[in-house]
Amino acid sequence: MNNNSARLTNLQPPDEYSANVLMVVETPRGNRAKFKYDAALEIFHLHKLLPLGTAFPFHFGFVPATRGEDGDFIDILLLLDEPLPQGCIVEARVVGAIEAMQYAPDQPPQRNDRIIAVAAASEENNAWQSLDDLDSVLIANIEQFFVNYNLAEGKKFNPIGRADAKSAKALIQSAADAFAATQDVAHI
Repeated sequence: MNNNSARLTNLQPPDEYSANVLMVVETPRGNRAKFKYDAALEIFHLHKLLPLGTAFPFHFGFVPATRGEDGDFIDILLLLDEPLPQGCIVEARVVGAIEAMQYAPDQPPQRNDRIIAVAAASEENNAWQSLDDLDSVLIANIEQFFVNYNLAEGKKFNPIGRADAKSAKALIQSAADAFAATQDVAHI
């Protein structure tokens, strides 16, 4: 093991939890401040402020040991009403994904999907196994949040579909394979 193998960004769930993923909370729900994890410095820093009256509807973070098409870790939204601190590692059950294309000025279009998950420890949300178990208005509101969030940044977020849990896990696995090709991975 080298010095980088135990970094927060390299964590993967132990084998017995392979049905779930680990996520790191970057921005707790209800925050207007968007935080981003800086892997080189191993700190969270203020990335930006959302417009007044806007806040993250749920905990937002990333799946460690992944690399998406945009070069960042895979984004994940955790449906949980309980407060969680920034940097908290949560075992999460993937219920699906919002598949999306993102358009930014002077950049080629790229996929920037949002994984949707529930905390594995949540008894209240235990019945949520797929996006079909969620209220369709809730999912539409989450999609609209990301549309507005990106618009405030001068980007366009275009939802192009919704993936079931199996397809969302395949997106994560593909991003984990891309990350593993360039990194050592630690198991906790």
